[in-house]
Amino acid sequence: MSQPQKLKILCLHGYRQNEKAFREKSGGFRKICKKYVRDFQFLEAKHLIRTADNGDKREDSENIDLNQKGWWFSRNDAYYKSTHASDYDFGLSESLNQVSECLISAKKQGDPFDGIVAFSQGACLLSIICHQICHDNQRDLYPFNFAMFFSGFKSAGTIHEKYYQKKITGIPSFHSVGLNDQVVVASRGIELAKLYEDSVVMEHD
Repeated sequence: MSQPQKLKILCLHGYRQNEKAFREKSGGFRKICKKYVRDFQFLEAKHLIRTADNGDKREDSENIDLNQKGWWFSRNDAYYKSTHASDYDFGLSESLNQVSECLISAKKQGDPFDGIVAFSQGACLLSIICHQICHDNQRDLYPFNFAMFFSGFKSAGTIHEKYYQKKITGIPSFHSVGLNDQVVVASRGIELAKLYEDSVVMEHD
C-alpha cells in the first residue's frame, strides 16, 4: 500500500510575533509532525505594532528593530488586546485578503495548502475565515481543508459578534487549549472549539 501524501501547511503567527519568531517557537511541533508534513510555510502580517505591552507608544526605531506584527488592532494607535470589546479593527480586511491571496496563489501553482495552523491572534483570524467559508460562501477565496487552533479564542470585537453566532460545519478542526494559559484563559479556547461540529480538543497543562 502506498504511503499517504505528505501535507502542506500554512502557519499564522500570534500577536507581537512575526514569521521568524513563530518558526522558531514552533520547532518542536514541526519536528513531531515531519512524518506527515512536507512543508510548513509561514505568513507574516503586514501591520507593525507601535505600542508596548502596557499600551504606551514606542519609538519608531524600537518598533522597526523588534518587528512585532499584528493581524489587526483594536485601537487606533496600533495596539491590540484580545479582551478589548472594541468596534475598531484596522488591518483585519487587509489580513484576510493577504491569507486569501496566499492560498489562491498556491492553488493556481498546482501546490495547494492542505490546512492552516494558527496561534493566538492568528487563530482568531482563522476563526473568522472559517465563518466566511461556512456562512458567507467564500470557499473559493480560502482553499484549504482543515484548521488547527493553538490558544485560539473568539474575537472580543463588538463588530465581530456575527462570526460566532452559528456553528461551523464542513471544516475539520483541532483545538489546543492550555489549562493554565495566563493570556488566553482555557474557557475562551473551549468556547471557540464548541462552535466546530467536526473538532478534536486537546487540553494540556
